[in-house]
Amino acid sequence: MTLLRHFTLEKNQQYRLIVKSNKLVNSRQHFTATQQRIVLSALARIKENEENLTFQIPMHEVIGEKEIGGSQIDLVKTALNGLMQSYVEMEKVLEDGKKKWVKISFISRAEGIEGEGQFELKFDSEMKEFLLNLKSNFTKYFLHNVSNFRKSYSIRIYELCKQYHPKILERKFTIAEFKFLLGIESKYPYVSALKKNILDPSLEEINNHSDLFISYELLPENRRSKKEIVFKIASNIALEDNSNDLDSPKQLESVDNKGIDKDAILSKEEYIDNYMADKPGIRDQGAYKSKLAKDEKFDLQYREHIRSQEQKIIDEQVKAELKEKERLSKEREVREAAKLDNIRAEHFNWSKSIFLKYFDRYSYQDYKDEVLHFLRANYTSVLDSIMGELLEGKLSQDTKMRIGKFLFFKLGEPEEIEMVNDIAKWKKLQEVNSQKLEEEQKFKEQEKRRLEEEIRRMTEQLKSM
Repeated sequence: MTLLRHFTLEKNQQYRLIVKSNKLVNSRQHFTATQQRIVLSALARIKENEENLTFQIPMHEVIGEKEIGGSQIDLVKTALNGLMQSYVEMEKVLEDGKKKWVKISFISRAEGIEGEGQFELKFDSEMKEFLLNLKSNFTKYFLHNVSNFRKSYSIRIYELCKQYHPKILERKFTIAEFKFLLGIESKYPYVSALKKNILDPSLEEINNHSDLFISYELLPENRRSKKEIVFKIASNIALEDNSNDLDSPKQLESVDNKGIDKDAILSKEEYIDNYMADKPGIRDQGAYKSKLAKDEKFDLQYREHIRSQEQKIIDEQVKAELKEKERLSKEREVREAAKLDNIRAEHFNWSKSIFLKYFDRYSYQDYKDEVLHFLRANYTSVLDSIMGELLEGKLSQDTKMRIGKFLFFKLGEPEEIEMVNDIAKWKKLQEVNSQKLEEEQKFKEQEKRRLEEEIRRMTEQLKSM
């Protein structure tokens, strides 16, 4: 079996955007890792106002190797065969409550010439509305953020979480919905298998190689809702691109997300052209244009245009900075909450393991009297509920955890038990986290005052020009 490496991409290809309709992102898809790479390589070649659905893809870009042999070519051919037979499936609820489904083929043609090291594929014409000239309701990300993924499900989970980020920092699916989107409805009937084979390895790749940091929580089934999975999404600050290159993903996304239109400041010639366009009755436009260019009153009017547009840009930049700082703060809270959840889980598992090490080797009757005697001798004032559960012959998970902690602190650590976290460390962590939140709040207030002062100063400078 040929081992797939990561994408082999030139710098300009790394910074290409993948843009696809949200309808496509939210459709049922089941592609192999090689098929995903082929599709992404093609999507990265779509340009603005593109009408063409046919693309040339270098073999080495998909395989990850410069030297292409027969086995690699066979791997690509097999992937293309699968793509031609595959489809995306979408569901829509009609007004009468009925569900409508539609299945669309992904590619309609693929061809290659021996020895050329590339192949050509054509998306099916039905895919046009989901890929070309998208104005709204689309998901976009830079190709380099998924280029190091080796698992096909990593890309699907990344896209589902990237779709509304950073506006939405959580996405919730029922287990059935999630498996439908990944095309694995008949696989992994147990959640433990889904975690082991899909969730944990995919999120490890995403957190290590992309601009997102994702954790998840499984919510139990109850009367009101089915079993659900909640993805908590934050920016992966540790891997953010700190490049000052104007073509880098960080710079491109920054300008795009702020929505700042610096082209709104017109040159004087453009301003004159716009002014004259509203006066169609001018006979000698050349003479009138020369007159406006020398007119002092018109020059003052043009300068006022510059000032007003520059002020708008300043205001937009300040608003964008404040919004970005607020977003980063929220994401930091999500990451900290995820860390605390992990520590809580470790602490619970440690406490439970203490209990099991002490007692699971015996039957319930063997240790019942021993535990009751121990608890009565040491914790009679605080553990009536635990004793009640012991006397009735039923122990909850929480009871096991508490007994485990008490036995550890009273009798010491059993053999082969490694203590993950103790109470003192837990309290210390909470204190540190509280201090961080206070420091962040102070920093926010200081930044707000600084930006307000900067706006005031810039406004005064512009007025004095």
